[in-house]
Amino acid sequence: MNKRAAVIVFACLVLAGIWQFFAFWPQLPERIVTQHAMSGAPATQLARVALAGLYFLILAGFTAYFAVAGMLLQRLPDRYFKVLPNRDHWLAPERRAETVASLGAHLLWLGVATLALFLLTFLAIFLVNTDRRALNLDLVSNVLTTFYLGYIFFGLLALRNRFRLPGPGGGPRRA
Repeated sequence: MNKRAAVIVFACLVLAGIWQFFAFWPQLPERIVTQHAMSGAPATQLARVALAGLYFLILAGFTAYFAVAGMLLQRLPDRYFKVLPNRDHWLAPERRAETVASLGAHLLWLGVATLALFLLTFLAIFLVNTDRRALNLDLVSNVLTTFYLGYIFFGLLALRNRFRLPGPGGGPRRA
């Protein structure tokens, strides 16, 4: 997984998130529907100012978490990599830097997927509340969550394959 591409996509998503908020902000009503009941009627509403605070808290929190977590991976002692398959092999001094770089790239791509989930969910909320689309927010969030969980599943498979031991049946995958 290419870390540089992940950084670029992540930065673009952060900027898109900021743009998205300010593009919709003037058109949003004072009470914003954030959830629909199965009948399609609004089930949960939030004050416009509370939505703004929540939006930027999530945007800043995700940005900080995924940016800082990737940088801190390099400083973590080996004992914190307990779930890494074949840990002793991949954390040997001659392979540790490559292993940590690969984990950092995977983490950043997870951040891209998480930020995309967040932005698309809020896009649906904004579209519903500015009368641009008649969407059921529960259906939209369920579909987005399904895709997100699918990404996590396939990302875990990629990580498992990346950290197989070299030898018969295929060697390790390069980041």
